[in-house]
Amino acid sequence: MADLLGPWLVVGGYALSFGLMWLANWLEERRSTRAAVCYAFSGIAFSLTSLYWLSASTASAIPLFGWIAFPLVVTALISWRGWHQRSWIKRLDSAGEPTFGFLPHNGRAVALDHPDPWPRRTTVEFTHQGHRLLGMEYSTQSPFRNETFEQLGKVSEELDSISAVVEVRVPEVPALTISPNTQAFEPDFFTPLEDARIVRNQFGWLRPDTTLHSFKVDPEFDRRFSVYTSDPEFAAAVLTGECREMIMNDPWFRVHQVAFYGNALWTTDAGGLTEDRMFGNSRRLAMLAAVVPAPVWEVWGGDRISMASSHGPTRVTTPGSASAAASSARR
Repeated sequence: MADLLGPWLVVGGYALSFGLMWLANWLEERRSTRAAVCYAFSGIAFSLTSLYWLSASTASAIPLFGWIAFPLVVTALISWRGWHQRSWIKRLDSAGEPTFGFLPHNGRAVALDHPDPWPRRTTVEFTHQGHRLLGMEYSTQSPFRNETFEQLGKVSEELDSISAVVEVRVPEVPALTISPNTQAFEPDFFTPLEDARIVRNQFGWLRPDTTLHSFKVDPEFDRRFSVYTSDPEFAAAVLTGECREMIMNDPWFRVHQVAFYGNALWTTDAGGLTEDRMFGNSRRLAMLAAVVPAPVWEVWGGDRISMASSHGPTRVTTPGSASAAASSARR
C-alpha cells in the first residue's frame, strides 16, 4: 500500500506547497500577516515532501526538525530583508518615482513614459555627494499575461527573477555598453565563480533601447570585454587608456555590465536592491564617470560645467577633478 500511495503523496505534497505559495502571493497586498503564514506553511510542506521522498528512496533517516526549521528560517530572513530595505530607503528620504534614467522592459532600458514597463518592486532616488542616484528592484517580465495565469506569473517571478539596477545621472550621451566575457582568462586562469556570476547577472542586464553595433578597442580589452555602441566615435572617446586601465584592473567590472545612454549611466545585478549594492555600485559608476575625458561631456553631452535638475546637481568632471569626484563618491 505504501508503495502505491508514495508517488501520490509526493505529488500531493508539492501541489499543496505550490497552492499555498499561490495563496500567499494573492494575500500579500491584502493581508501581509496571513501571507507570511502561508509562505511558511508552503515551505514546510515542500520540506516535508522532500523529506519523505528522500527518505523513501534512500532508506535514510533525516531529522524532522531540520526540515521544518529550514523554511521557517528562510521566511524569517525574507521578512527581515523586506523590513531592512524599507528602513534604509525611508532614512534616505527618497523620491517615490524616478525623474531621470530608464525603466526595465523585456531586457531593455526604456523611457520613463513607456506604456508597459516591467513591474517595479522598489524604487529609490536621492542625491548623494553631488550625484543624483536612482535604484530599482524589479521582476523580469512573466510570460503569463492574461488574467487566468496572472497569479501563476507572480509566483514564478518570486522564485528566481529579481534584479536590481543602479543609475547615476549624467548629461545626454549616445549608447555604449561594456560587458565582461566569460572564460576571458583561459587557459592561463580558470575562473568558474566569476563566470557563474557573469551568467547570473546577464539575465537581468538592461541594454539601451536603440540599435547597437559591435566596437573593437584593442586585443587585450576585447578578450575580456564586449563593447557595443550606437556611436563609434563616442565609444572611442570614452575608452581612453586611463578608462580602459581602470576597467581592466578593478575586479568589480569583471562581473558587471555598465551602460551609458541618454541621461544615465547604469549597472544591473541579479538579486534584490540592498543598501550596500546601492552605494557600492553607484560609487563605481561615479568613479567611471570621473575618468571619462571632459571633452566627452562637452561634445556629446552638450554641457561644459554641470547639469542641474529640480532635485539636485549632477557633476560633470574635468580631468583635474577626476580624483576628487571619485573620492566624493565613497561613503
